[in-house]
Amino acid sequence: MHISAQRAASQTTPALPPPPPLPVIVIAHESASTAIGPLHPERIDGLVRVARGVYAEAEAWKAMRPAERHRLLIEAVRRTDDEAVLVGPSAAIAYGIPVVGMRLERVEVLRRQASRSRTTLMRRRHRAGNLDIVEHGGLLLASAADAAVDIARWGGLIPGVCAMDSALHQELCVWEELREALERIPAGSRGLRVARTALGLADERAESPGESVSRVRQWQGRLPQPVLQYVLDAGGRVIRVDFYWASINLVGEYDGRIKYDPASFGRDTRAVLLDEKDRQNELEDLYGVKVRRWGWNDAWYHDGAAMIERLVRAGLEQMPAPWPLRA
Repeated sequence: MHISAQRAASQTTPALPPPPPLPVIVIAHESASTAIGPLHPERIDGLVRVARGVYAEAEAWKAMRPAERHRLLIEAVRRTDDEAVLVGPSAAIAYGIPVVGMRLERVEVLRRQASRSRTTLMRRRHRAGNLDIVEHGGLLLASAADAAVDIARWGGLIPGVCAMDSALHQELCVWEELREALERIPAGSRGLRVARTALGLADERAESPGESVSRVRQWQGRLPQPVLQYVLDAGGRVIRVDFYWASINLVGEYDGRIKYDPASFGRDTRAVLLDEKDRQNELEDLYGVKVRRWGWNDAWYHDGAAMIERLVRAGLEQMPAPWPLRA
C-alpha cells in the first residue's frame, strides 16, 4: 500500500455534522491509581468489557445499535493507537456513511508491516494499491471514495452501492473520485468486478439505504430503469417520489414516505406523513399516476421478489437483461 502522491496524509475531509455524543469509555491503561494501586475498570460497577483493555457503560452499551457501538470502539482505537488508519466499513462509520449487510465487529484498520493481523479491538487489513488518507476528528481515515470501494470489494454489491450512494449524496466525494479509487486497485484484486458493478449503479440521488437496496434489486430483477426523485407538479402542489416509470405512469415508493413541499421543491422541504390511503388517493387523483409501495423486507429478502412482483403486477415488464451500467 502506498499513500497517493497527489494527496497528503493530512488532507482534511468536507465538513460533516457532529455525531451524537458517546457514552463514557474507560481505557485500562488510562485508569487512575489509588493508594493501594491501580483502579482496575473491571472492578468499577456499571462497566462492561467490550475489548481487551476497553470498557463502556453497561446500560448504554446494551442499548446501542451496531453502528453506535462501532463508533465507541473507533474512539477506543483513537485513544490507544494514534497512527491507526481506518479503512472500509470503519472509515465509513466515522464519516456517517451507513454500512448495510456487513457485521460491524472489530475496527478495520490498515495493516502495517510486522503488526498482528487482529486483536480483540482491531482487525488489520492488508490493502494493495494506492490509498488516499485524510484526517478528521483526530482520526486518520481512508478517503470516503476508497472506503466505499473497499466496502463493495469486501462486502458485496448491495453494501457497496449503499455506501457509494450515501458518500455521493452527502457530497463526501464525487462519482469520478469513486472511479479513480477503483482504478488504483491492482488488476486481479479481490472483489474488483463487484466494485465495478457497484460503481456503475451508484447514484447521488438515493436518499436512504432502503432506496439503494430497492434500486439494486430492480436492476437484478431486470426491471426498466426508473427516474429517481421525480418531481410531480400540479398547480403548485409539488410531490417528489422515490421512483418513477414514465412509460406506464407508475410511482414507486420505498416505505411509503412522500417528500412534500407546499410551495416548490428545494425550499424548506417538509416530510408530511399523511395517512397512506389518503396520500395514495392524492397522488392518483391529482397526478393520475399508479402508486406501489414496499418496505425493507420486501426489497431485502429473497432478492427483492415481493417488491419486483408488486411492480410487475402494476404493469412493468421484465427486460431480457438488466439496464446498462454507468460507465
